[in-house]
Amino acid sequence: MTILVNLINSLGVFLSGWFVAPFEGTHPFWPIVFVSLLTAIAMLWIFGKLSNQEAIRIVRQRIRGNLLAVRLYQHDLKIVMYLQKKILVDTFIYLRYSLGPFLVMVIPIVLILAQLQLYFSVQPAQVDESLIIRAVVADPEILQDTIPELVADSDSVRVETPAVRSLEDGEVAWRIKPLRPGRHTITLRIESRGVTKLLVVGEDWTGVPFLRSNSSLDALLYPGEEMIPDGEPFTAVEIGYDPLPILLAGWDFHWLVLFFLLSLLFALLLKKPMGVEI
Repeated sequence: MTILVNLINSLGVFLSGWFVAPFEGTHPFWPIVFVSLLTAIAMLWIFGKLSNQEAIRIVRQRIRGNLLAVRLYQHDLKIVMYLQKKILVDTFIYLRYSLGPFLVMVIPIVLILAQLQLYFSVQPAQVDESLIIRAVVADPEILQDTIPELVADSDSVRVETPAVRSLEDGEVAWRIKPLRPGRHTITLRIESRGVTKLLVVGEDWTGVPFLRSNSSLDALLYPGEEMIPDGEPFTAVEIGYDPLPILLAGWDFHWLVLFFLLSLLFALLLKKPMGVEI
């Protein structure tokens, strides 16, 4: 399972890097627009192939016709109630035709969101900015007698505090300060065993994996690094980066909101040219 998840992640990171590479150094809005456009095209194509387009078209025409009839006969309560019943029935029929294709599309959409999160969820650490790195140990009792160690290149990263342990939660944390830009490797150890974590430092947006875990689900949702192998003393390591600001006309937009709004807009604009009824 670990090998399969790592393979999926590696392939996903490669493909997402290929798509966003042309936009390096630009405002993060533009790669989100590009990926939203591609997503809308792909989802429309999938929906068109998997759904009963003719049946959906007929049901939608009936719903539109009955909505128009409601306006025409709005003063006749009996007719309006009858039309509302037909609209409700047709709505459930439409959902039945659409639910299957939408469920199929959930998996690729989740994988796309995971890759977008890698690039647009958080921003790289800044030089001389203090950050918290937090780790969860596999066996909380080991913290009673052992103090985990964090090892970093002293020319690149300064460890500002000793390990702070939470015996109840099985967690340990340090405060670190990057000293120069780049992609640096930090090692967390308990006695002779340990895991590594990537620290990304720079000015521009880029792929920033902030969580490394031994969970397959976490690895799929937070790509960028391989899963922590079973048997290691730590089950998860997380770096507290700041969120990536996406400023448009003075407003700070969350990348997820932008992605869904743009994908919906492109889908509505392209459904007729692509001949897809949604």
